[in-house]
Amino acid sequence: MAEQRKDLQPIVQSIPRVVYTPSSSREPTKTSVRKKPVPTAIEELILNDELWSKQPRTQLNIELNRSIIVRGSHIERFLVLTPGTISVERVDKDRVRLTGLNRGTTHLHFWDDRGRWTFYVETIFLLPEEKPIVEPKDTDIESVEPFHFDYSNDWNAYYLGDSMRNLQRRTLNFVQNTAVHGPTPYGYFDTFARFTKFDQSTEVTGYGVGLTGANVDDIHDIAIRGFDVSKRFSDLSLPGKYLRGFLFSSKILDKDLGIDYIRGKDRSVFDFISPGVTKVRESFVEGARLTLFPEEDHQYGLNFARGYGPARESFLKKRVVSVDTRQRFEEFLLQGEVGYDEEALGKLFSTTFGDQRHYLRLNFRDIEKDYVTISNIPADQGEIGGQIIYNLNRESVDVYSFLDIYRDRAFFNPNEPDALNFDYSGTVEIPFNPYSSWRPALFYSDTPELLSPRRNAQISNTYSRRFNLSFDRALATFLTHSSQRSRFAFSPSSEFDRQSVMAGFSIPIIRSLTYFANYEYSWVKETQIGNMSNPSVLNTGFGYSKRITDSWSGNLGLTYRDEEQTEGLHSFLAGEDSVTGNIGLSFHPTSDFEFFVDGRIRNIWRENTERAAFNEGEIRFGVRSSWDLPFRWNPEGYVTGFVFKDLIEIFSSND
Repeated sequence: MAEQRKDLQPIVQSIPRVVYTPSSSREPTKTSVRKKPVPTAIEELILNDELWSKQPRTQLNIELNRSIIVRGSHIERFLVLTPGTISVERVDKDRVRLTGLNRGTTHLHFWDDRGRWTFYVETIFLLPEEKPIVEPKDTDIESVEPFHFDYSNDWNAYYLGDSMRNLQRRTLNFVQNTAVHGPTPYGYFDTFARFTKFDQSTEVTGYGVGLTGANVDDIHDIAIRGFDVSKRFSDLSLPGKYLRGFLFSSKILDKDLGIDYIRGKDRSVFDFISPGVTKVRESFVEGARLTLFPEEDHQYGLNFARGYGPARESFLKKRVVSVDTRQRFEEFLLQGEVGYDEEALGKLFSTTFGDQRHYLRLNFRDIEKDYVTISNIPADQGEIGGQIIYNLNRESVDVYSFLDIYRDRAFFNPNEPDALNFDYSGTVEIPFNPYSSWRPALFYSDTPELLSPRRNAQISNTYSRRFNLSFDRALATFLTHSSQRSRFAFSPSSEFDRQSVMAGFSIPIIRSLTYFANYEYSWVKETQIGNMSNPSVLNTGFGYSKRITDSWSGNLGLTYRDEEQTEGLHSFLAGEDSVTGNIGLSFHPTSDFEFFVDGRIRNIWRENTERAAFNEGEIRFGVRSSWDLPFRWNPEGYVTGFVFKDLIEIFSSND
């Protein structure tokens, strides 16, 4: 496993498109404060045989501020070309989480047991984030907030060719989002629709309507949604699914009992987008959840879900039932769940002590090899083991430690059936002063009990230093040394030893113009044949960003990449040299409106004889906006109660 590295340039990809498009929802608070939607489920993108057949021409879309989980088999490395567009963080040995940070595009690599995966990742607009409504101090409120109309779009065209003159459009994607939402006397209403344009057609790829925050007599917090809906019950029952159907939830018995019910057709949010593929499948899911004391520190849940239909995957079970609990005692949190799928059991328990700045977490899992949820295969299917997670976040030091000890009963090594597998990762961030810091990191994996045993260890040390050149200019530098040793019991050709040194800096030439450069040189030994190689890579360029007026801003960038000695099996380089230029312009007159247009062009020539030279280009534009509608639904109400006048006896005496 390795840290996210910013220097490696992935291969350019095109055509099939994998899209993350969760349904939109708007939920008010009890004081009618509108807030941005929070995902109720995080979908998994599984690196399977079908997706491998589409490599390396795969594009992945992630909506801004959304996350997805990518699951492979021992993801060893993950590398992002353009920092700031997405974030990548490790969940465990097989999974990483991708989050869309800023609009734009980047290339992303994964290395797992199958090999290298390459994705061309684009972060696209969500509907506008809503800002809280400030409650007026005057108690005489004449009217409520009006209804709002939100609109956003994201247009992207990708071009590929053997020369700049012969660039031909390979993909076209135009996504439009619309929504209307606002308060009513019966709850908070919202409806949305998503339109996707292809080369020859435009299709409605998502739509929904809902009412939340309603109250009827003793039934509280009623939420009713139709068409595109999503719900998460628990890890071992319905961990998260998007359906074309119906959702209902509420609280009764003085809010001591929560009820959730969902039913509909399976609607996968990952797909290779082409006309007609967004149709829902003939696979149905129905589920119900009862939660005792949902607003208390001591909760109990009962989950039931079933699936049916001719298009349902054969490995999924027909019914799953589970019970779960959540118990909090001040800073101590205990959680647990037991699930049964009519054939196998799954058990999860965890304890957490502390807060976000300092906590210790202990997780235990025992999931039988045939256990599945109603919607997918659990990430730890067949495993029994535990995790110890420790985090310390202080001004003087930042520590993170993760240890996983487990056995796999599904795909185990028959020669070592009782051995234990270990996965460990730990980092320490030590600031010496406001200008410099040291970051050591250790990654270790030893899996003798798995069907493909491996042992991998990596130690890295990074020293960062900032030098103030003037009042508003600083030189940022870093130096990293990394040592890695990888061994495979049944695949000696995959074994290697690697030492690498990387150094870089960035410096502002003027207020808005920054120049950067970084260089990495490695010593790689393939232990089976004794070959020694020295792959290296240089990245250098500049970035210019300027606020032209209060409403207009622009950016300009140019990057040069030079790779050397990439022929080795373990160079972890793309085998390509390139020059990339980008330019963009943004118009943001108010907080409720933004328009942008940008372009990128890249010239790639091969450094490795197994690669092909080509050119690519991209044009993007988008709009996000929010408008107040003239319509508002003013409620009519009254206040009733009792008013008492206090009787006060005053005693006095005369002289």
